[in-house]
Amino acid sequence: MPWWYLFGTIDLYNLYSNNGGKLDTIKRYVLQFPESSNIINFASGVPDPSTFPLKEIRDALENVLRERASEALQYTPSQGVAEYRKSLANFIYRMRCIKVSPDNILVVSGAQQAIDLITRLFVDPGDIVLVEEPGYIAALNVFRVGGAELVGIPIDGYGMDVDYMEEMIKGFSRGGRRIKFVYTVATAQNPTGITMNLDRRRQLVELAYRYNFIVIEDDTYGLLYYGNEDIKPLAALDPYGVVIYISSLSKVLAPSLRLGCIIADTDTIEKLTVLKHITDLTTSSLSQYVARELIENGVLERNIGEIRKLYRRKRNTVVEIIEEEFPKDSSYTNPSGGFFTWIKLNSRIDTEELLERALARNVIFAPGHGFYCNRDVRDAMRISFSKPSEDQIRIGLNILANLIKMSTTR
Repeated sequence: MPWWYLFGTIDLYNLYSNNGGKLDTIKRYVLQFPESSNIINFASGVPDPSTFPLKEIRDALENVLRERASEALQYTPSQGVAEYRKSLANFIYRMRCIKVSPDNILVVSGAQQAIDLITRLFVDPGDIVLVEEPGYIAALNVFRVGGAELVGIPIDGYGMDVDYMEEMIKGFSRGGRRIKFVYTVATAQNPTGITMNLDRRRQLVELAYRYNFIVIEDDTYGLLYYGNEDIKPLAALDPYGVVIYISSLSKVLAPSLRLGCIIADTDTIEKLTVLKHITDLTTSSLSQYVARELIENGVLERNIGEIRKLYRRKRNTVVEIIEEEFPKDSSYTNPSGGFFTWIKLNSRIDTEELLERALARNVIFAPGHGFYCNRDVRDAMRISFSKPSEDQIRIGLNILANLIKMSTTR
């Protein structure tokens, strides 16, 4: 018996904030997937460990501790290490065509913290936030906890349906309501892998300016775009200052370094920096100095080129198996970047139930239901192909294909 039971219990449920009940609903999407080396994991959007530049990280760490230990092991200003922000600004310009001053960058502990800070700055309970549907589940959960009213905008092969969005905005305007912001993973979207085309990107920026709302661009997978077109991020196409840009090194360097950033106007960065200070004071100084070394010596950019090749090969393997083994009435996305493909079975199969049967065969994936905010879709799934080897991809997808075929013949 835990020691605190010796003193009796209190009714904690009645002491939780209003968010406590929301967390009960959310927690199953956070805690549902087991960790085991025997499991083929199509559920978690995590990098292939072979992409971590171990030697280079070790060398950079040793150099930082030898040359800059007193700064790297100390607290740093909440906005981030000035030298790192300068290197990061140059890196983002080279890689993503966004020209930014280091003063307009806030270093955060991963893109997830960026989403949380932005939500806390802009969202009051009841505010309307437009999101892709299906959309990134962890962002949806942040918005829910923040009290936002989520409105899903459907996605097709060209990204978020901006024409549909405008009609929704007009409807809210007629009712005397306005939206606060649009959240989009425009490049290699999570969970579908779809990349918004250039026309829609420009249209979305114009729409934000015309109707006076913000676009939150989560470009976490922008550095992992391996398509054939030259697609610039929304922030590089924005002449009005309507885009707040989020990026991360978690997928292209190492997640445990916990390095992300926000790019925005000066006033917004100042306010977000205060929120950052309230939340956790600062992002790891050591991580920032190590990442700066890897940017300055070219390791990061070289690594990104190799990572793109790896994930393109894995994507090709996924598409090959789906084409060969999955039911012909299934539909799927052929991603141009990132970690994910989205499969819709177009049948009465509930992928929550399918997951239980797959787990018994040591395969897991992410059922599609949780990625929606306004629709009850039960026959979809997200397949993350980033971590499994190509052999595991073949074995795991064949197992899923057989389970689906068995379900359709019941």
